[in-house]
Amino acid sequence: HMRLIASLIMPRKLFMQLCIILAAVFEITLGVYPASADSIFGPARIVDGDTIWIGKTKVRLHGIDAPETRQECLGRDGSPYRCGKASTDSLRVLVGSEPVRCEGDTYDRYKRLIAVCYSGTVNLSAELVRQGWGPAYPASINASKSSSIGSLSPIFAMASMVFAK
Repeated sequence: HMRLIASLIMPRKLFMQLCIILAAVFEITLGVYPASADSIFGPARIVDGDTIWIGKTKVRLHGIDAPETRQECLGRDGSPYRCGKASTDSLRVLVGSEPVRCEGDTYDRYKRLIAVCYSGTVNLSAELVRQGWGPAYPASINASKSSSIGSLSPIFAMASMVFAK
């Protein structure tokens, strides 16, 4: 009887070990996991030009205030266009299919993690500011002095003409 019991236990133990290994691989490959106490890493779902979801965490990009998704702006010629959708699309292109790493430990009143986020080595906030999709908060973005933060695109060239619809 002992041999029969041992033969049943070994396969079960091996099966359990395999399940644990597969669960870990699945989580690392497809899931979201904290890279450290103050960071999160995983596939991003774009909400608007400065907000993303990573897993169950809503993240507000630190250092930029991009237009809301439904916001309209006036172009150089004075005609309105959907700058909110355009900034959202720009963030979507920047992220692509790469996982995003966000570092932050502060939450705003809406319970969003305020974080500096990267797609590969690209600081998403700094790049969006460089492209002109929103004003920077200079104290919070480490953008180089050679960046075009001071020469924003037509979207924010006339900030007083930006309006929400």
